[in-house]
Amino acid sequence: MMGRKQKLNYGGEFDVVSKWRHILCYCHRPGVKKTIKQQMNRRDRRVTKRELLTT
Repeated sequence: MMGRKQKLNYGGEFDVVSKWRHILCYCHRPGVKKTIKQQMNRRDRRVTKRELLTT
């Protein structure tokens, strides 16, 4: 299985990735999970790009 493990910086990221998303009410609003995951992916791409450029 391919994937990556990144450090979760904010509480919202932990809420979306963990199983608590089924219990928390703000995660059920439309677009909340998508925006948080987009932020996580954008940060991961930026960090990966920096690592490739520095090595």
